Amino acid sequence: RKDDKAGDGVSSDMAELRQYMDDHYAEDIDLTTLSNISSISRFHLVRKFRKETGSTPMEYLGKRRISEACSLLASTEMSISAIASSIGFSSSSYFSERFRKETGIPPTRFRNEARG
Repeated sequence: RKDDKAGDGVSSDMAELRQYMDDHYAEDIDLTTLSNISSISRFHLVRKFRKETGSTPMEYLGKRRISEACSLLASTEMSISAIASSIGFSSSSYFSERFRKETGIPPTRFRNEARG
């Protein structure tokens, strides 16, 4: 494929990777997986993705998962552990830690505030 820039300044191969992460965020994705999909070495992949998007692939994936968690916390009665599991976290304590780091508040408080 050509390295054409998409409208947001991201090349087609990095846009494809981002789309893959958007579609498969709940799965176990690591740099090796992304490297195999894109046929780019892990090192080059991280450099290129960061240069074009402003974050590493794993940072992007983490933000994507937390974004989905916010939607689920605000709109469902799913437990914190069920949400953690459904978005690709292996433990609810690690999910809560990452959620707090990303949003500044714990998931339960986010849920309570989102519901007014």
